[in-house]
Amino acid sequence: MIDPFDTLSQPHPGTFSNALAITPDDNTDLAVVPSMIWLGTPGDVRITALNGETVTLKNPNRMSFLFLRGTRIHATGTTASDIVALW
Repeated sequence: MIDPFDTLSQPHPGTFSNALAITPDDNTDLAVVPSMIWLGTPGDVRITALNGETVTLKNPNRMSFLFLRGTRIHATGTTASDIVALW
């Protein structure tokens, strides 16, 4: 397989090598702090950011990326689904 980015010390911006489906949970942090979060189905997202602040992002666009690094996606207050962590 050809990897055009294998010689770079850091991946090309906007590319990811890992993905993990996220199940929102009020009590459990994400297994990894992602670079970006993908929302496949529209709705609100309650997220704890890397700085510890918890906010609700109201109805981001369908199939959108969240350019916010977070440690937790809360079940309470999150109506979006098909959420994927990318890094």
